[in-house]
Amino acid sequence: MKKTKCVIFGLTSFAQMLRHLEEKFYDVEVVAYTVDGKYKQEDVFDGLPVVAFEDLEKNYPNNEYSVLIGLGYNHMNNIRKQKFEEVKNKGYEIESFVHPQVIRNSTIEMGEGNIIFEGAILGYEVKMGNGNIIWNGVNISHESIIGDFNHFSAGTTLGGKTTVKNNCFFGMSTI
Repeated sequence: MKKTKCVIFGLTSFAQMLRHLEEKFYDVEVVAYTVDGKYKQEDVFDGLPVVAFEDLEKNYPNNEYSVLIGLGYNHMNNIRKQKFEEVKNKGYEIESFVHPQVIRNSTIEMGEGNIIFEGAILGYEVKMGNGNIIWNGVNISHESIIGDFNHFSAGTTLGGKTTVKNNCFFGMSTI
């Protein structure tokens, strides 16, 4: 099986952590980081090249590389949403990261670009859109519907049949 080659969008400790987790748990080789050219202040980050997003296709063509979006909840998740759309418009597949210690109680319908950390519980018949970040210990109960580009901080709990629309932020231990 061929190893997936991936570029991470972002130059933060969050992006660096995602690299470590992707490479540790999955057959993924992170080969570079990217940010918009106006934010590129260095040529190397975390031992890997940094390429301006505007030049991404020249160095890392979309038929050979995927992108993992390593951006957080700034501006109520709108920046992550904007970059998701820009990456899709360039023709890249957007990777999701689901920690192997996530508990899934059934088949979950899930879009692209979701990041789900260890100890999260996804109940029976949960449906999830694109670009969500779900931190440690989050419990999303049965038949809940999660929209796009939401942020669930550690310890958040949702009751069954809850609907969360788009661009929501749940602080630590929200119930």
